[in-house]
Amino acid sequence: MKRFFALLCLISSCLTIYAQAPTHSPRIIRCLEHELVEMRDRQQPGYKAAVDATFEQAAMRVAHQQTSSRDGEVVYRIPVVVHVIYNTAAENLSDAVVATQIDKLNEDFRRMNADTTNTRDVFKPVAADANIEFYLANIDPDGNPTNGITRTQTDRTDFSSLAGIDPLSILTDLQACGLTLDEILGLFGLGTPPNLTAAEEACVNEVLAGFGGGMDEMKDDATGGHDAWNTDRYMNIWVCDLNGDNPSLGLILGFAYPPVGAPNWPAGQNGTAQTDGVCIHYQAFGNSTSNTAIFNPFSDDGRTTVHEVGHYLGLRHIWGDDACGVDDGILDTPDSDAASDAASGCNWSQNNCTGDGSPDQPDMIENYMDYSSDECQNLFTRGQVAIMRAMLEGPRNGLLWQNVLEAPNADFTANATNVIINTPIQFTDISANVPASWYWDFGDGGSSTEQNPLHTYAIAGTYNVTLTVENSFGFDFETKSAYITVNNPVGYNGSVLPQFNVLPNPTKGNVQVRLTNAHNAQVEVFNAVGAKVYESKMNEQLQFQLPTAGIYLVKVTANGLSNMTKLVVE
Repeated sequence: MKRFFALLCLISSCLTIYAQAPTHSPRIIRCLEHELVEMRDRQQPGYKAAVDATFEQAAMRVAHQQTSSRDGEVVYRIPVVVHVIYNTAAENLSDAVVATQIDKLNEDFRRMNADTTNTRDVFKPVAADANIEFYLANIDPDGNPTNGITRTQTDRTDFSSLAGIDPLSILTDLQACGLTLDEILGLFGLGTPPNLTAAEEACVNEVLAGFGGGMDEMKDDATGGHDAWNTDRYMNIWVCDLNGDNPSLGLILGFAYPPVGAPNWPAGQNGTAQTDGVCIHYQAFGNSTSNTAIFNPFSDDGRTTVHEVGHYLGLRHIWGDDACGVDDGILDTPDSDAASDAASGCNWSQNNCTGDGSPDQPDMIENYMDYSSDECQNLFTRGQVAIMRAMLEGPRNGLLWQNVLEAPNADFTANATNVIINTPIQFTDISANVPASWYWDFGDGGSSTEQNPLHTYAIAGTYNVTLTVENSFGFDFETKSAYITVNNPVGYNGSVLPQFNVLPNPTKGNVQVRLTNAHNAQVEVFNAVGAKVYESKMNEQLQFQLPTAGIYLVKVTANGLSNMTKLVVE
């Protein structure tokens, strides 16, 4: 029964409002994320489990301190494309309005908002700068310059997912499932919940599965919207009219899809590659000086979008979408039994779950993931920040493709370090700070520019392995000496590949070559274009100069076999 409770609650509120006079102000639905997940789970069984599994993986990563969530860590910058979809001139929001919303995201996620002074003392220790910033994309998916805003004029008057709800039809369909009127009222919290048979519950689920089928039509050219840009590389925000033809059913301000890890995606499903992102009602996008004054005072400062982006980065509603004792999965957000009522203002004494900590804490109405008025909200917690950063380092790491970071820190592993000749070895890059290119030197003359190459050694010996990584800020390399040991099969008696060290590496120009398992070798040095720049014979040790900076290949030949390594001259 609980599996479809959230949808029943939403439809129940619609049924209640349906009886009101149409002249009444529309009911404001601050966020549809929880109901959206429930709905998707009806249409794509296993979706909710996949979302939950992704959250638990992020929480486990946070618990083991595997994310860079501490203050002062690298700032993650997310490219944003805003799709403005309009029918009327009022819906065609200006570039200036879009800019105010991006500014608000950056203020709130960086904790640079002026109203941090309103954070109560009890919550100041856990309030945190997320070190996450947003910018309008400057390169489109085809590599062309862009301002990060698309504009689509549509024949659609609205994209409300509630517009297609016919409460009387829902009642009729539920009665066709064999439910009495009292049982239906019980489903919607207006009486005692009924004990349904398995067949009745299956029928109810089927009725609910069709709810909100047009939820994502603003994201499709074919239905009057605009196709997503690559949702792995851009945060897509669709801004459109979410007010339905029947405003008495309610006005949705926004919704967003949470991250779903690809390995957990239900078998046979297409995922959310075309629908992933954030959708905001046009009158809730921007701030009160630019666009949103209609929602004054409870949702007029751009924090509907802040809230939805929180969902997009993996955060749940702070009250856990249920009563006391059901948590949002984050330790430093106190329990609450329900969302705050934005229309009631900032109730600083609100404490709906007593005994939820030691000492007991009030409801955190300051939190962006509550439904409190925008004027009350002013923080994310450290725990929430850690979850969002874990999502950016995991299922949403594709968004970091344009990040301007620091130079990378090279590191790597191999799945085996002691093998028989001709055994494939998988090398894995674990470098930090988002490298853009890789160069592997396997110590046997072989190399690769793949991030995670597979390499096979044909000759027995002990090999140094070097990985050089680079991004726009610089390069780094890691050499693991005597990292791979390759053995001959039993009974093999052949020549051994010469082993040597080149020191220092990188160097300012002085080079020293030392043989470790051979004598009377030939040394050759080639530059980056393959031209030989140095040649000499040696016994056990050789010193020489390379005056020109660059990347070189040092080749040592002994006993008819050659070995090579890369040398960097700074």
